[in-house]
Amino acid sequence: MSNSPKLSRWQASKSLAKSAWQVLRRDRTLGWLPILSGISVLLILAIAVTLVITTSTFHNGVAGSGEFFMTGPLVDPGVTAVGFYVAVVLLITFVSTLFDGALIAGALQRFGGKTPTVASSLAAARRRLGSLFGFGIFSTIIGTLLRSTEEHVPVFAQISSAIAGAAWAVASMFAIPVIVSSPKKVGPIAATKQSVAVIKKTWGENIILSGGIGIIALLSIVGFFAAVSLIVAVGSAILQGTGASADMMAASFEFFAVVTGIAFVGLIVVLTMISAIIKSAVYHYATTGQAPNAFERDVVQACFTTKKARNVFTA
Repeated sequence: MSNSPKLSRWQASKSLAKSAWQVLRRDRTLGWLPILSGISVLLILAIAVTLVITTSTFHNGVAGSGEFFMTGPLVDPGVTAVGFYVAVVLLITFVSTLFDGALIAGALQRFGGKTPTVASSLAAARRRLGSLFGFGIFSTIIGTLLRSTEEHVPVFAQISSAIAGAAWAVASMFAIPVIVSSPKKVGPIAATKQSVAVIKKTWGENIILSGGIGIIALLSIVGFFAAVSLIVAVGSAILQGTGASADMMAASFEFFAVVTGIAFVGLIVVLTMISAIIKSAVYHYATTGQAPNAFERDVVQACFTTKKARNVFTA
């Protein structure tokens, strides 16, 4: 048993986030992976919307109401529409799992002593693309079934479904690290089983991942919007005090809205990176017994226990 000091969830979370930030500063190129993922998904959605619009006919609703409705092969219920939307979902799943796998692979390359790049990370993910895509589909099906259950069942069943969803999120937490680091192809069920095996060793750390790190992300987002609100209030007061025209104020706020949107996307990218780096660091420690550089061994090791895990995830 480890003699490492007991740390609160908040203390350990801060230490892990700080260490992940150090890794992120050293491997900034990996930040392009979630950006490229987001751009790819938006491009797919843009193409899908364009196809829907260009193949549909617009009709006016009730006169004077300003309402309208569409008809077309991708709007009307039917095999074509269902096939189209299934294809869109599969394509988004394909892209998302590719970049998720690349991000994890890049972090694991760093912890293995290599210098990851966007190309090397994507290459590692492509080697397990079939397994990643299979897990993405499997995860999408599970999520769809859980959401469908929550929407069409009584309250108590909805609570059970929510609990099942949380359990699935924890159980599959290390599935992608398992897939990208495995020397052979691993199916979605086998990857989830191996993920659970890691969880049995790192249950304390998983509580931190799902709790403390989530709190840090929430506080970061709340702080971001609090800062935005303060800047808007101060900016409004300054513009009014200088007698700025309505057009100038409108243009200033439009510019600030664009800058705020870009900054928020950047914040989400950073939070995504930090979460992936921490997950990779924990997986690396669980499978090698070595704490990655920039991570304090005592902080990681102090959170490891198997007792609670066995009470939830039994073999």
